[in-house]
Amino acid sequence: KAELIDNLNVYQAHFNNGQDLRELLLPSKAALLDVCGWLEEAMDKVVIDCASRCNLSPDRLASIKRDYVKKTYGFEYTRHFEKMLTAVIGFKILEQAEAQIGGATLAPFTAALSSLVPLRNHYAHTHLNTAQPYPKDITQIPTPSGLLPYVTQAEQALLALEGALVNLQC
Repeated sequence: KAELIDNLNVYQAHFNNGQDLRELLLPSKAALLDVCGWLEEAMDKVVIDCASRCNLSPDRLASIKRDYVKKTYGFEYTRHFEKMLTAVIGFKILEQAEAQIGGATLAPFTAALSSLVPLRNHYAHTHLNTAQPYPKDITQIPTPSGLLPYVTQAEQALLALEGALVNLQC
């Protein structure tokens, strides 16, 4: 996470020196994509660490990495993270872990992820066009420093979930 924070600070410095829309959007776009990449990596780590703690056979662990983690491109909670995690622990354990961390931690985390998805999908698959700089129905993107709360919230939620999984011996 420290390197991500350093990157966000660099992006913010470029943003602060921006003189036009392009110079403001480029560091914001880069920061957004960096944060989303970090989210994917953090989720992958939770899954792999959990699979390792479960003492899966080397073949099964390799299968989880190959068939789930490496083939998952995204960070939506249900569509991506839950799919990978339930391949390791099943829905019953996941529901118990979610109950342990509670909705006060889980709901804002999943909402934050959901708010980043349309931005990430747009900016990851389009060039920056200042005539149409935002995805449909969106009028701005977060500044680089404005993404820090997403990182903090995600880290707290993932650490809480990992702690709950450890408590459940997974």
